[in-house]
Amino acid sequence: MFRPNAYLSRSQFLSLAGGSALGALNAGLLSGCGSTISTSGSSDSGSSDGGSKVLNLYTWQEYVPPKVVEGFQEETGITINYSYFSTCEEMLAKLEATGGADYDVILTTDYSIKIAADEGLLQKIDAPKLSNLKNVDPRLQKQYFDPDGDLSIPYWISSAAILFNPARTNLSFESFADLADPSLAGNVVVTDSERDIIGTAIVVSGGDFNTQDVNVIKGSKEFLDRLRPSIKAFNTDSPEFVVTNGDAIASYHTGAQAVAGVLADPSLKFTYPKESTTLGIDAFVVPSQAPNLDNVYTFLDYVLRPEVAATAVEHTHYHNSNIGDGFKEGIQEYVDQNSVAIIPDEILDNYQLNQSLTADAQKAYDDLWTEFKQGA
Repeated sequence: MFRPNAYLSRSQFLSLAGGSALGALNAGLLSGCGSTISTSGSSDSGSSDGGSKVLNLYTWQEYVPPKVVEGFQEETGITINYSYFSTCEEMLAKLEATGGADYDVILTTDYSIKIAADEGLLQKIDAPKLSNLKNVDPRLQKQYFDPDGDLSIPYWISSAAILFNPARTNLSFESFADLADPSLAGNVVVTDSERDIIGTAIVVSGGDFNTQDVNVIKGSKEFLDRLRPSIKAFNTDSPEFVVTNGDAIASYHTGAQAVAGVLADPSLKFTYPKESTTLGIDAFVVPSQAPNLDNVYTFLDYVLRPEVAATAVEHTHYHNSNIGDGFKEGIQEYVDQNSVAIIPDEILDNYQLNQSLTADAQKAYDDLWTEFKQGA
């Protein structure tokens, strides 16, 4: 759900949530995608000799917070060369071009992990080397992109949420169906994603989010027809700010975007509707030719510590996979402030991941989406 090109820009959100964090590490090295962050002077992102005190990390900008980077380097003496990508497709192209030899560890999204694994670009993770692997929520492991659970370590999790202004509506938004309430006419902004909006409409109508049944997909039109009068705009990049600016009452998008809205205007609230059962999982993986394996396991065990994961949440405000002792206590302040996108257990206990559609199902989606956006 909400693939990377449908996410609030991670750098945009993290800048709002915690400031331009990596700029505090080395502002001069953040001028463009693919830059490298190094607080110890090294900026090489290629292979290293055995015994090197270097770790080549590849993920989105600011997705591993500066406090985590600094703490790891100070404790271990290992320099993190932090390179970042804008999309999973960019990451995959780089990984394919190098055969997985330029990076030691990558933090990326579920579907891209399956692609990389199918191409033989990842290596199995040696679980006995990670004493803190036990802290990862088992509900997030062994999914379709890694059925044996030995290629990835889930870290950041996202689900869909509704942001709303309680001063302008009495609706609770416990259900996505509330967005179709006549009182919201012309006052709802939704992400511009046919897979997410139609998929959720199917769930509201009693179907399964990942159904391939064309008749079930078409059957969601009844609800979509009721929802259409509420729609003010389709906006993927920053739908939450239409609400914070007072131009809409409610918006539907990722939980991280909802948190961004609350951070901009604390009088707002957000909720996960009961139909938000589809998650996006970002996980650590190790390229097949990672040059600094010993440092990889030192790093992974470090970021899986409960106190380190709590520090990461302090900066990103995303839901973290950690369930270790002390983690919940470490983030309670942010939970109390409604400034972290914690996903409820009822969703984590029953979620599914976004699956690819057949050609016939995709055509049904496309036709229905075109009709919906035109207001027919």
